[in-house]
Amino acid sequence: FWWGMNYGANLTAYALQEAIWELGYIAKTIQLAFGGDWQKQFGAIFGKKYLYLTRPHDFESLELAQYDFGGLIFGSDQVIRPDFGGDLRNKMISLCLGLDQRRLMISASYGQNLKDFLNNKSSAKLRTFYNTAFASFDYISHREQSGVEITKKVFAQDAEFIIDPVFLIDRVKYEQIAQNNLTALPNDFIVAYILDDN
Repeated sequence: FWWGMNYGANLTAYALQEAIWELGYIAKTIQLAFGGDWQKQFGAIFGKKYLYLTRPHDFESLELAQYDFGGLIFGSDQVIRPDFGGDLRNKMISLCLGLDQRRLMISASYGQNLKDFLNNKSSAKLRTFYNTAFASFDYISHREQSGVEITKKVFAQDAEFIIDPVFLIDRVKYEQIAQNNLTALPNDFIVAYILDDN
């Protein structure tokens, strides 16, 4: 969810891209065409500046087969959280399943532990879909040990723990981004980033 109003999501996408480039591969991030004032929001501005994006695609007509690539990565972030993402999450997973290339799930998060996942009504509806989908992935990893536990116990699929991509790259990359943007701020300022009201 790199396009969201969430600095963590923005940086996670950036870090995963940079980690892949450091491994010697070219990483390209799928860009969906959002309407309204989205282009003025931080996620869009950051993405256009720091992510290697595809051309904008309409959500309904996105076909990944048009691209010449060796594999598709689904993740990181809470891309498999049952009560988050809905149609977009299911469409992206379905697109993965229709490809012959390697399908990797990297540091994907359920956003909840095993007990909460089993008690979640949203996850009950998704279990059949996930069961089929996960069996089609060539590799699955999660950014929490609880995610590994869910995938192994509920879906009987192997999974590994991989730390969130924001911790995979050198902090110098973040410092460069910060330096590039400091000129827009006054000399004396305090930044408060509060994701949740609680």
